[in-house]
Amino acid sequence: MKDIHLFGAIDIGSHGVKLKIVQWQAESIMPLEEITHILELGDEVFEFGVISKDTLDELVEILEYFARLLREYQVEETMSVATAALRRAANRELVLETIRRKTGLHVQIIEDPVEKFLTYKSMRDRIEDFDRFREEGTVFVELTSSGCDITFYRNNKMIRNDEIGIGSLTLKDMLSQFSKSSSHELEALESYVHTKVDYMSNLLKKRKIKNYMAMGPLIYPLIDVFFEGTEHIRAEEYRALYDRILDEKTFFSEKCLEVGLDWQEALVTFIFFKVFLDIVKVEEISFPKLSLRDGLIAQMIDNKLPKADLYRVFNEDPFSTSYQTAKRFGLHTSHARHVEGSSLRIFSALQNEFALTSEDERVLRHTALLHEIGKSLDLRDYYYASASMIRGMRIFSLSTRQVERVAGLCEILGMMAAGQVDVLRKPQEDLRLGAVLALADALDASKDQSIRLQDVNLEKDTLYLSVRVNDIAPFIQESLNSAETFFENVFGLGIKVEKRA
Repeated sequence: MKDIHLFGAIDIGSHGVKLKIVQWQAESIMPLEEITHILELGDEVFEFGVISKDTLDELVEILEYFARLLREYQVEETMSVATAALRRAANRELVLETIRRKTGLHVQIIEDPVEKFLTYKSMRDRIEDFDRFREEGTVFVELTSSGCDITFYRNNKMIRNDEIGIGSLTLKDMLSQFSKSSSHELEALESYVHTKVDYMSNLLKKRKIKNYMAMGPLIYPLIDVFFEGTEHIRAEEYRALYDRILDEKTFFSEKCLEVGLDWQEALVTFIFFKVFLDIVKVEEISFPKLSLRDGLIAQMIDNKLPKADLYRVFNEDPFSTSYQTAKRFGLHTSHARHVEGSSLRIFSALQNEFALTSEDERVLRHTALLHEIGKSLDLRDYYYASASMIRGMRIFSLSTRQVERVAGLCEILGMMAAGQVDVLRKPQEDLRLGAVLALADALDASKDQSIRLQDVNLEKDTLYLSVRVNDIAPFIQESLNSAETFFENVFGLGIKVEKRA
């Protein structure tokens, strides 16, 4: 009998608290429970900045029920996360502690880039021909209570992932303001959205967009109410409903209220996706039902069965976006890829001996791809310029802490290049990655990939690097000598480079 695994995922969002329990067997996922309890945490936090005691009590009651179901099903692994509402709540630590004490659930607040990575990872299990959409020019636009996420795929790779800082709650507030000063508040809101997405609008118009995917917690119930839940709507049908709303929005509000929707937030959601329909000019909008819950389940499956490598293309998406970022700055992307490959070989040889983690590997790869972007601003101190630029970035799949690690590694490379002994005061976990990167970078100091790292082996106190090269130029040897000294001071290991013609 093939292995059967039970996984549970809890998502505490702005509009509700959701649970999904599934059975996984032979790459097939069967839902056992899927429950949503409406709880408007987002509105409360948006207005008051905190979660009230009454709301917290209600949240705990819901989670106690979820925890009981998880026990009854004997779920072997659970992930419980909270998103925008708790991220913004000033009393979030109290909320998390209360949940832990009363339900036994350990809830993790995840940041937006991590949330989006998990959500898109669910594509493998939720869209039957996901590879076709990834191959063709496809844009995914997601509107949540706190922001908008725009993702573009082509050639089975994520090319861009951008965030625009307008969510449905902000848009609802803007609609309220426009209605006080104009009888054409819907047109005013549409113009406002066009202004906010102007930068992405210009980029998308240059792309050959074949598929437009609209996502978000409110668009799905809207489609259920006004389009009978279909997953694909012709553009002309969507525009026809918009034109009707412009003439008479009462029918829209009444239908929303009948099913318990916040009609104003639903209205701004509808307008928002209409703006992108105008931009991409496709004949059809699709509504893929991707969710954070399914992404959490995908992550647990991936963790449980790493050798199966079921989500490989999705796990590579973050590095694809970092590569594209470096490319947009006009850098030696071939050098960046070369450094990434060499550093991964060195990392793998050291991983077990020095207990290097999967997070270390991700941070290493992003740094390898981005460490020279500062050259677009400052050719002299580009490592520090890179660090500054990275700190202002949103790197897909990375938390703020992890982005800071990437920036910090660039600074370590800069300090090492300048011969600053104080660099050794940096955190050991980052120094190790910095030493690996410095060595990989030095091997391609010529930027022409003339030295190929073929094999890396750790034997006792020496790391052996087998490289294919006829001869090492003096300036490359000088770079290698500096990198080797730094490496020895960090790892306590000697380096021996073995040349093969």
